[in-house]
Amino acid sequence: MTDGYVWILSDGITYPLNLMGTSLVGSLKGLINIKPYVPRSRMLDNFTLCWLGKSSKDVNVDVYGLWAYDATIALAMAIEKVGYMNNNFKKMNSSRNSVSLGSYLHRVLSSIRFNGLSGDFYIINGQLKSPSFEIVNGIGDREKVIGFSTTKHGIVRELNSTEKISVADIIWPGESTCVPKGWVKPTNSKKLKIGIPVKEGYNDFVNIIRDPSTNSIRVTEFCVDVFEAEMAALPYDVPFEYIPFAKPDESAAGSCDELVYEVFLGNFDAIVGDITIRVNRSLFVDFTLPFTESGINMIVLVKDKKAKNAWVFLKPLTWDLWVTSFCFFIFIGFVIWILEHGINEDFNGTLPQQLGTSFWFSFSTMIFAQRAGGEQLE
Repeated sequence: MTDGYVWILSDGITYPLNLMGTSLVGSLKGLINIKPYVPRSRMLDNFTLCWLGKSSKDVNVDVYGLWAYDATIALAMAIEKVGYMNNNFKKMNSSRNSVSLGSYLHRVLSSIRFNGLSGDFYIINGQLKSPSFEIVNGIGDREKVIGFSTTKHGIVRELNSTEKISVADIIWPGESTCVPKGWVKPTNSKKLKIGIPVKEGYNDFVNIIRDPSTNSIRVTEFCVDVFEAEMAALPYDVPFEYIPFAKPDESAAGSCDELVYEVFLGNFDAIVGDITIRVNRSLFVDFTLPFTESGINMIVLVKDKKAKNAWVFLKPLTWDLWVTSFCFFIFIGFVIWILEHGINEDFNGTLPQQLGTSFWFSFSTMIFAQRAGGEQLE
């Protein structure tokens, strides 16, 4: 590990390596290790002593083992609250009761909160509460805690403070206190070879312009502008050059599939252009996320399945509305018959005549426009 580099590892990588008996973080000078923070407590110390006394090997329990232990305790507490050992629950054999019991147990488990071996233990939305992380710096044969990462205050020097970490406190690889610069400007002349598809016709995505006097090329248009904007946003310099995928007569040297395969063969490092994402091409290269719509439309034949018959007039209204209108039609006719039966001769006679007159009058008031002038029914 030399200067100019930064090594950051999670506890999931460093802990298995530490099982060999030596501290990996301490042996690799300048390494930064990020691991879940477990607060020291008397309960944790007693558990560790008991574990080492019963274990055949001198192996400490990692944070995942502590979480598993606390999860087992939380499950036992939830079962006690539910009352699983009662006779009522022993008699529940149906699948419906089992599902109900499981849902109730889940709710009770979500309400359990206690101070366990790993610290404050409780579940939020079915997930264990996000722990704080401890940031450790390897210095010689020992480890130095340089800060903590919390969801509330971010990266801080102390757990319950808002003071940020100073990079001057970190020993970087090579026993250097200077912050590595990261990517530096390359000193060699090797450049990325960017393949450019040669297409005839629509050139708004990629356009190749050749200067006949100098025989140099200039690549412009939308895809090139996006690529150059992304390269300019990088915090380091990446030299590149555009190479058209063309024959000596400036015609296309092959299809887009062949151009993609050239990247797989190593003849190009990347492609800039309007290359459609397809399954066969994805087997050889990785595509960026689409940053524009393809603009492809499909014209398909639509078969009109609407029935063309005499009952087509029923389509504008739903069946519920038709039934409601029919009920109102009957109701209005009945009300008119009650009001006119005793004083109007047109509403007398046989039963069919009375029904016909009532329903016809109801139908006429709903369908036909009423005549103006205050004319009354004679």
